[in-house]
Order: sequence, then structure tokens, then C-alpha cells
Amino acid sequence: RLVGLQAMVPPCVERVISLERGSLCWWVPWKWDEQMRVQQKLRPPDTVQWQRQWDTMRVFRELVDDTDRNQTNMLISESWHLWMVDFSRAFRKSPTPRKLEQLRRCPAGLLARLRSLDPDEVRRAVGRHLQRAELAAVFKRRDAIVAHFERRIAEVGVDNVLF
Repeated sequence: RLVGLQAMVPPCVERVISLERGSLCWWVPWKWDEQMRVQQKLRPPDTVQWQRQWDTMRVFRELVDDTDRNQTNMLISESWHLWMVDFSRAFRKSPTPRKLEQLRRCPAGLLARLRSLDPDEVRRAVGRHLQRAELAAVFKRRDAIVAHFERRIAEVGVDNVLF
């Protein structure tokens, strides 16, 4: 929510059910996961929009250090909307993005939100779910991602980086 990706990450809330702590997540109406799409050799009708969704996903993956973004946790709706689910291996303590070289393009709005991301606001939003070291790592990765896109903009121009 803080970086504006509500349309790609379904909301989840913590709940205790039958004395078990867990999460309830909004059900995504999906038709394929990425593995199925690849196996069936399906092509999106709008490749530009599809690539933009992938570019956005990659930025978020690096921000939260999601080490398990795989073909089965990338869900695709019938209208070719990409959803990211399962962040059970995210928010690691590594301060460095793992695949910065894969970040080629970024939505202008996402980059603006990354630049203005406030540590206190993030801390309030995540509550006790992230430790101090995990939060610090998010902001170090954020700084590296922003610097990366600023370099790319200087090298190849804003129109070739932001959409």
C-alpha cells in the first residue's frame, strides 16, 4: 500500500483462528500461474503492458528482498493482470539488492513513492512483523534501487526508464 502496489499484491491481514496465528488473504481470481503460462506457450495480448507489470514486479521483489519469487507465486488473471502472492521468504536482512541489473524500467509513480518512503510510516504499517534490522535493510535496498534508476535515467534518458 505504501508504494502503491495494491493492484499487484492482494491484501492480507493477520488473524487468530482456532488458537492458530496466521493470515487471511484476498482471493485472487487467477487463470494461470507463470509456470502454466510458459508450459502452454501463452502470449499476452499486450506485450508492452505485460512487460511493465514484470518490470514493476522486479522492483518490488528487490525492495522487499523476496528470495522466492517463482513461477507458481506469480498469478495471472484472464485479463492478463499479474498478481504477486506468497512473500514467506521476503524481508531478509541483506542491505544489497540481489538482481539490480534486472531493473531496467520502473513506473514513475513507484519511483516517486520509493523516494518519499518514510521510515516512521513504514514502521507503523508493519508493526511488530519486521525487526529493526529488516527495516534498515529495506531502506538500504530502497536507496540502492533509487540510485540505480537515477543512474539509468542519466545514461539512457527518462523516457527509456520511466513509464
